Amino acid sequence: QWYSVEENTLLFQAQDITQGIDTIGTFNETLTSFSLIGTSLSFQTSVKVYSELNLVLYEQLFPDGCPNSSLNNENQPLSHFPSLTHNQEVPLGFLHYYGYMGGWYWQCGTWPRTYSGGIQGGPIAWFDEDMNSTLILSSFTNFPVGIHNMVNKKLLKPSESVFAVGVEGQIEEIPKGFRYSSIMYCGGALNQALMQWGDVLLNYYHKSRPTPDTEVSTMIDYLGYSTTGYYFYNPLQGDPNTGNYQETILAVDNYSKQLKIPYGYYLIDSFWYGEHIYDNAVYLWEDNPDFLAQRFPNGLQWLRTQLGVPIAAHLGKWSSTSPYINVTQFDFIDEEENGLALPQSVEFWDYLMKNASGWGLVTVKQDHMNEQVLLMNATLNRVDTVKNWLLQEGEACQRHGITIMYCMDFANIFMNSLEVGATATHSRASNDYVPDDATKNWKIGVTGALLWSIGLFPYKDTFYSNTTERVIKPDAKFYNFTEPYPVTHAVVSVLSAGPVAPSDGIGSANVSLIMKTCRLDGLLLKPDRPSVTIDRTWTERAFGKNARVEGPKGEVWTTYSTIGSHARWTYFLGVNLQNNFEIYPSDALQEGEFVQSPRQVAYGYNKHSLGSSVSQVVFFSDDSPLLINRGNNYGDFTYWIV
Repeated sequence: QWYSVEENTLLFQAQDITQGIDTIGTFNETLTSFSLIGTSLSFQTSVKVYSELNLVLYEQLFPDGCPNSSLNNENQPLSHFPSLTHNQEVPLGFLHYYGYMGGWYWQCGTWPRTYSGGIQGGPIAWFDEDMNSTLILSSFTNFPVGIHNMVNKKLLKPSESVFAVGVEGQIEEIPKGFRYSSIMYCGGALNQALMQWGDVLLNYYHKSRPTPDTEVSTMIDYLGYSTTGYYFYNPLQGDPNTGNYQETILAVDNYSKQLKIPYGYYLIDSFWYGEHIYDNAVYLWEDNPDFLAQRFPNGLQWLRTQLGVPIAAHLGKWSSTSPYINVTQFDFIDEEENGLALPQSVEFWDYLMKNASGWGLVTVKQDHMNEQVLLMNATLNRVDTVKNWLLQEGEACQRHGITIMYCMDFANIFMNSLEVGATATHSRASNDYVPDDATKNWKIGVTGALLWSIGLFPYKDTFYSNTTERVIKPDAKFYNFTEPYPVTHAVVSVLSAGPVAPSDGIGSANVSLIMKTCRLDGLLLKPDRPSVTIDRTWTERAFGKNARVEGPKGEVWTTYSTIGSHARWTYFLGVNLQNNFEIYPSDALQEGEFVQSPRQVAYGYNKHSLGSSVSQVVFFSDDSPLLINRGNNYGDFTYWIV
């Protein structure tokens, strides 16, 4: 049964208006209490207005809990506060971070066309036609169970619907005292508003964005090699599941050292623990010689010693057949009917990560997070299951000096990194670099903006560094695939400010291109922050031919590097535009105390000249914009340094 004020089934009891100050700032609060007719249950809503900070916190409180609360639909909120309607006479554009990989399946248009929410949804931004004002709404607490969507209850006219925010609709019982809150922040243009919204969240959760001189982790700071490419389920000897990957990785290492490519770590993918052998799930995850058998006959600790650099390792969803489930001190949710399980005790994660630190693990790639959530019952019908998993894993990783990369994660998962803390360093920001998606996997300017706003680096995934290498084994994932435009992938990887990890086969590494990404010791050469889509993109995509502000038809991104308080280099990258486009000084990110000169000098590169010669040098000002040339494919880019 629905309880609502409109139907007089949610009965008003009291309202208190107070003023106060908390860790966020000074606020005015309106706390309203209701009772649910015919029950002994109560429900409260709180609105905290922080006028000086241009933000509002909305909170739902369940003092008595709520039994039998499930709607059997994870895409509809079971509680609605706030519920918002839109004056259609005022056109609004919107950007909604939706889907996994940092919200890579984002939605954009004129509100509310093309919008859909639910459990895969994330932060949403509304903006005006001039991109002068942006309104951002997201969860603020209990991220894994907060959702929003359009709802059409029976009490509304058939043609009417509202945008509602609340608790995910498969939750079977809300415990006593449970609270869920969301934040609405009002700012200027989108990129600036995202950063300011992120500042509020970061300050509240006592987390900060890394500065350029921060030593984050080996995977963020140094060039690495990824096995998620040429040798992905493709060992030099043996079949994809049981072949000798130890020999393969050592051969790659020997080859790279001959070429003086300074790989600072090796990322080993899911073949290391035999994911495909155990129904695409984790059975064991440790350096066990009997278990690793042919894949790593001498074990991972031995391999790490031979390599001389640490290991990053894949971790997928958990199998219900895992022997860890039967260990008394480990608490697992075991769903045999779904073939999956999920740890629910920090003792288990301590055991796992303590052992992993012994065999050289520096970063865990926590993958298949969407499947872990959507394919289990307990992750959808309990308020604390996912949160417990993320916090316990994070606590153990922090204790043992291991960082976390999230992968295939919805926004309500990676936003929980705010509570996990600094050990959660980055998230994948696009689909896998695999033959089907390599042509678009480089598009991370949108997702990078969101991830960086809450202190996470984006990771584009791996790439081939040359155009000729080709896997010839028919049963390999990358069979017959070639990469026509490796330079674009390399440039995007560097400008992401996140990991750079090519995955070439032996004899195929483009040393010249790879070494343009780093110093001789492997330290990555990258900007102060990830590159992001310029603001004018969104007016074009939301309003199209009716846009008041002209935007690019394609990808145009910007970022910068600053030295001291007097020197800043701004970077603009345009890829595969449908038409020529001019950029102005106002398209640059306006961050920090640095003040741009009204007249600057810019020099440009394209796919032919990068690293060899400057294609042109020009003045840059409001009167002399820079030209981004149209392209025919994603290999056509223009790269300006100002």
